[in-house]
Amino acid sequence: MDAALLIKVKDALKKAGLNEELAKDIDIKKESEIEAKIKELKEKSSKINLTGEQLLKAIEEAGLKESYEKNLQSEVDRRVTQAIKTHDEKLEKEQKDKEDEEKKQKEREGLSDQDKKLAELTDKVAAQAKTIEELTGKFSNTNLDTQKRGY
Repeated sequence: MDAALLIKVKDALKKAGLNEELAKDIDIKKESEIEAKIKELKEKSSKINLTGEQLLKAIEEAGLKESYEKNLQSEVDRRVTQAIKTHDEKLEKEQKDKEDEEKKQKEREGLSDQDKKLAELTDKVAAQAKTIEELTGKFSNTNLDTQKRGY
């Protein structure tokens, strides 16, 4: 490949967001072939599947190891923090539910059997109303998502 064609190939690679070093792997004779080769390279690069070791080696070779490790650590920290937060919220909710149930039991200790049954029925109706409300919300969200997708 002549020098003028090589420069055009490198420019095309740069515009396509590909490494200029790929120019050495391109074998063309005419400028009109550049676009097809670039398209072919882009398709190949989007289908690259690397093992963990291969990925790390490529990152090191590209000089991106520090940046990669920093971003990876940041993402791990974010996910761990979210997991801890979710766990803490779950524990708090369980504790609150337990305390609420104990409070209800104490309040009902002095009630007659009829009043206890009435209180239990009231709780069940409230739980069903909450379930219906949640299902209605899920149905509405699913319906909206379906409409957004055009189904």
